[in-house]
Amino acid sequence: MNASGCGNPNDDGTVSDFSLFNITTSGSQISIKQTYSSSLICNYSGTYAQLGTKYFASGSFQCSNGYGGSWATNDLSIHDVFLSGQMGLTYTSGESCNAVVDIAMFNATQAPAAKFAKRRSALIQ
Repeated sequence: MNASGCGNPNDDGTVSDFSLFNITTSGSQISIKQTYSSSLICNYSGTYAQLGTKYFASGSFQCSNGYGGSWATNDLSIHDVFLSGQMGLTYTSGESCNAVVDIAMFNATQAPAAKFAKRRSALIQ
């Protein structure tokens, strides 16, 4: 995640963490549950359109640490064994800033390629 313009300057910058995604759809509705290694859970809900394996979606999100706001993506690809793309987040509760989340995840049977960053941000704790 790369955050900028945060009210707390310690939240600005790039942080990395492992997280799991659970994505469900119903009609034009999409729900995404993201569980970080720190046990933080963020729930994203909204509407989506799909073109092949690419999703275009937007809505609101709320995290278990009290942070939340709106999100959007026009670059989320879902395949049988991996998820990739980018989501834009606008925090409006708990913090006030913008963030871009790069997503690269393989299914649970494959080792994650990401490494933990040494710097921590309240945005993902």
